[in-house]
Amino acid sequence: MLLSLRDVGVQLGGKPVLQAVHLSIAEKASLLVTGPSGSGKTTLLSVIAGFLAPTRGTRETTLTLAETGFVFQTLHLLPYLRVQEQLRLACYATQKTYDAHWADHLLTKLELVEKTGAYAAHLSTGEAQRLAIARALVHKPQLILADEPTAALDDVNCEAVIRLLQETAGATNAALVVVTHDARLKPYFSSSLVLKEGRALA
Repeated sequence: MLLSLRDVGVQLGGKPVLQAVHLSIAEKASLLVTGPSGSGKTTLLSVIAGFLAPTRGTRETTLTLAETGFVFQTLHLLPYLRVQEQLRLACYATQKTYDAHWADHLLTKLELVEKTGAYAAHLSTGEAQRLAIARALVHKPQLILADEPTAALDDVNCEAVIRLLQETAGATNAALVVVTHDARLKPYFSSSLVLKEGRALA
């Protein structure tokens, strides 16, 4: 078991955002988390990642932060670093060796290989989102967490991204957790969790 949440609750500003959530994530798990706006999806992902401590309950994991890859809803790219430099920095930050072959594979799959020398500030919205996904995968994490990874993408790139996330998870024996409003992703996942008003319904 990579990670478990037991009776987890989170309060922000004195208001409950998550309530009594139980969740276990095993190696190679693939989980889709859905729910309406304000249901606590991003908060749950932040707790899973270790960015946010639960107000109640426990979070137990064998993973370090460096073994997690996170695709943020707000991309947090450094605008005046080139595409390849963004990937090298991700490896440096996680103390992992930069694998140029693996990086090229990711950029090719995401149709960014011709943008290797481009600054992030000069990328389109869709290109920037795909770069953020490559950055989350380049250090071969054991747990991949993605917050609305296809929100800015057309159908073709949406399919390419979700297949790459699943392909990468399979190739590295990683677990994958995606939170989204995007109904296009439902057919790609056999396991799902629905949040409503901070509670897990399924």
